[in-house]
Amino acid sequence: MPTARELGVAVVPWSPLGHGALTATVTSRDELPETDVRRQVPYFSEEHFDANRATLETVRRIAAEVEAEPGQVALAWLLHQGDDVVPIPGTRRERYLEQNAAAAFVALTPDQWRQPPVRWRSPLGRTGRSPTGIRPHGCRR
Repeated sequence: MPTARELGVAVVPWSPLGHGALTATVTSRDELPETDVRRQVPYFSEEHFDANRATLETVRRIAAEVEAEPGQVALAWLLHQGDDVVPIPGTRRERYLEQNAAAAFVALTPDQWRQPPVRWRSPLGRTGRSPTGIRPHGCRR
């Protein structure tokens, strides 16, 4: 972020809801069909899923405190990072579009703003790269 800000460049976080992970809708890796692409995403790997579920409790706790959805808290936190951070969550459902837009109005306390909602334990969290073969919709090689 410091370099982007120095250059006056906005940042658009890719998959700001972590392929749905930050919505807290998937509580077990077993809920994902074998063909679900998220099984290839590091967050959902067998190696990291349980550890990351514990981290997700921070998001759930804050969401309960402010009467919001977990995904709204994650988006609100990103929006609070500055006008140069522009999360664009993808969705196919109108109700999620409305939830995501309402994240701009989630009011968190100063202590809640200071808590990063997630600290992933996965290669994605360390490198910022997604596994081979996973690309945002519309991207071509």
